[in-house]
Amino acid sequence: MSAGTRPRQRFENGVIFDGTQAAVDSFDVGDLFENGVIFDGTQAPAWQQEDLERFENGVIFDGTQALSMEYGFLVAFENGVISDGTQTFFSVPFAFVGFENGVISDGTQTLILPYDIFYCYTMEHMMNIQEKLFSLQDLKYRDFHAKLVPGIDKDRIIGVRVPNLRKLAKEISFEEAQAFMGDLPHKYIEENNLHGFLISNMKDFDAVIRELEAFLPYVDNWATCDLMSPKIFKKNLNELLPYIDKWLNSPETYTIRFGIEMLMSFYLDDAFKTDYLAKVSKIHSEEYYVRMMVAWYFATALAKQYEATIGYIEQHKLEDWTHRKTIQKAVESRRLTPEQKKYLKSFSKSKK
Repeated sequence: MSAGTRPRQRFENGVIFDGTQAAVDSFDVGDLFENGVIFDGTQAPAWQQEDLERFENGVIFDGTQALSMEYGFLVAFENGVISDGTQTFFSVPFAFVGFENGVISDGTQTLILPYDIFYCYTMEHMMNIQEKLFSLQDLKYRDFHAKLVPGIDKDRIIGVRVPNLRKLAKEISFEEAQAFMGDLPHKYIEENNLHGFLISNMKDFDAVIRELEAFLPYVDNWATCDLMSPKIFKKNLNELLPYIDKWLNSPETYTIRFGIEMLMSFYLDDAFKTDYLAKVSKIHSEEYYVRMMVAWYFATALAKQYEATIGYIEQHKLEDWTHRKTIQKAVESRRLTPEQKKYLKSFSKSKK
């Protein structure tokens, strides 16, 4: 990646450990860790018009000085270290070089910017992951998968089977995963699918939400959308609900679909409430993949919460297409009794 003339760049879509924005800087005026804090809660530095303010009485793990300013060049943690002992920053004329050959405490490479060109070490990781994906390529599966995702250019499909993607997601290092997820948009659908599996495997609820909020706008097909099911959500059902409400009201097709899917996956058993049926029934969309998910939700609800759900069919509360598709999918299910299926079929005619 390259920047314009001289402005230092922020970690693109990046966050530090506590979730704060990494850095913002443009046209020689900017803030580092804007309104953010480092581990010990100290105010992060600000830099403007050749003026540099240090962490006020603040220290990093080993107590080193935070920042100093010399001849208009930024020298950060001069001769200092972060928790793992690596050199942090040094500066050369008009060049901001960050963590060269160094790591943060989680082991990730950070960035380097010499001579007004912004480079991200993540590029190396991106190439490595693409190489791994192509090493798993199955051209026959590519042809098959292309038929399942109409609207996606076949040039964006590598052809990697889902079990191999799941396995790769477990093998990728934390360093690679962080760099990869921070580099959006991806080129290939398998990169998006891998991204979805990586999010699903994360064990911190807030981190999962943060990654989903960044990633969902880039989801452009049902396959990527439907494979995401973060395990950590089961332990945070109350905390998840406000985000589901937000997703259901999104203008983005696959964000809405994902919100419905989360209600279907986590709130049709012990956490079920009839209010959730009402939420989904009120979703009106002309998008096929939204309407299909609504039908799938109600068909699943009929299988799991039949008595609470059947009224939506008896009273024809759903849009006509969704109503008929719900009955079709419910009748195909093995979880309903023959009597229930026969009763549902009696409502299969369109509403007059």
